[in-house]
Amino acid sequence: MIWPLDERNLRLLTLSLLLGAGIASAEVPPVSPTKAGEDSAGGVARIVAVAEGYLGALQERDWGRAYDYLSTPSKQLLPKQEWINSAQRKAAPPNPGSILGSLPPGADRCQVGEMTLSGSEARVALEATYSLPLEIFLAKEGEDWKIDLAASDRQMVSAMATAFSADVTAKSAGASIPPEARALLSPFIKSHRVEQVEMEAEKAKVKVVETAVVAGVLGLRRWGPFWEIVSAPVPPGAKKPAAPPKKQEQEGREWLPAPRHWRR
Repeated sequence: MIWPLDERNLRLLTLSLLLGAGIASAEVPPVSPTKAGEDSAGGVARIVAVAEGYLGALQERDWGRAYDYLSTPSKQLLPKQEWINSAQRKAAPPNPGSILGSLPPGADRCQVGEMTLSGSEARVALEATYSLPLEIFLAKEGEDWKIDLAASDRQMVSAMATAFSADVTAKSAGASIPPEARALLSPFIKSHRVEQVEMEAEKAKVKVVETAVVAGVLGLRRWGPFWEIVSAPVPPGAKKPAAPPKKQEQEGREWLPAPRHWRR
């Protein structure tokens, strides 16, 4: 995939474009070693022109023009109209103001602008700019260079899976699993360990850590030039966890039953 976007990165890119980051035209970069006899400077200039043309078409949401930059094998992945329709469904730009509250760290800069105060409410203008590195692969067809999606799809899918993995392992501020998540994970409990025992008079409390292992396949789908995650890694045939007891029943219990794998 040429455009390293899951839903979160798409929002960030849209914000950076709308707030003025854009995609700047660059000078011809340093030339890497090339085959003997090839016009290095001229070849690099043509490659840069194709890459900038493709990125410019995506930035302007001219999906048809972006498609024309693809190589022949890449076009075989999706017919042009399907490419355009998929991109239009996926790439509706969000309102930057709607995502400011959930911006992740990593911005190059975030500038504070105009502020307004009205009674107990205030509004402050922010302008956040992110750098979103990406690699574009091209293939030569005759005398022309074309965008090669197939060469970059594996890298882009791997990057999205890695980002998904980082999100799953990130610790929240509370560092605890909420009850609804525990219910979801309970069918996948594989082991447990006793960490602490507290005794007082005729009462005792045992602190236990259970280990749940979820192994499955992460599903992704192409939407024109974009990729998105469409299914989380839950094994096939996994049973849906039973609904938790009603609130009034939970409040009436002093002791909850032992976990199912303790029962003999």
